[in-house]
Amino acid sequence: MKKKFFITGTSRGIGHSLAIDYLAAGHSVIGCSRSESTINDPNYCHYIVDLSSEESIRTLFFKMREDDVVFDVLVNNAGSAFMNHILLTPPKDVEKIMNINFVSLFHITKESVKIMRANGESGRIINLVSIASSLNIEGESVYIASKSAVSAFTRSMVRELSPFGITINAIGVPLMNIGLVEKVPLHLKETILSKQGFKRFGETKDISNVISFLMKEESSYISGQIINLAGVPI
Repeated sequence: MKKKFFITGTSRGIGHSLAIDYLAAGHSVIGCSRSESTINDPNYCHYIVDLSSEESIRTLFFKMREDDVVFDVLVNNAGSAFMNHILLTPPKDVEKIMNINFVSLFHITKESVKIMRANGESGRIINLVSIASSLNIEGESVYIASKSAVSAFTRSMVRELSPFGITINAIGVPLMNIGLVEKVPLHLKETILSKQGFKRFGETKDISNVISFLMKEESSYISGQIINLAGVPI
């Protein structure tokens, strides 16, 4: 059955790759990012939005309603990486990372639930978090805190969304060689890989495989779960 996806952060990295994969599989995709998209497909619709701005997110959903946009799978992919020792981290950077990685996800999820409810069909919400939350990597405390907030949000939303037939789950993304991880120093990449159960970089198909499973009708009884990839226990 063909699905309609809303994937945040589709201009590059994981979001871009997921959009390409699901379009190739015959699904429809709505994407958003700060910049224009390079994706050229009749089943793709792109919106420009600053996810760090609540007002910009409100404007996004106003436009989506004007365009009669509906979707049944939300993939909260957009986010920002941050690596710094706590003694060298300005408070403004903490606020920025929490705003991008958690607060904006909250607003996107809230507005998306309204659309899913209005559509009258069961929905799927998949939040991309990080295995860093389980590995406790040095220098990533603020980033880990922001992603851990998303994991807690995922678990606690189950009872609020289940009456609407909406499931919410999260995928712990491993070390990838695209997107945010491109800026990670080589020695830190090697450290993370050494702590993973599987000592290789993750691929987009590793993530899309789990998403494809969670969006099935047969998965309607699965919600509030954090699924770590790369053999990393929760």
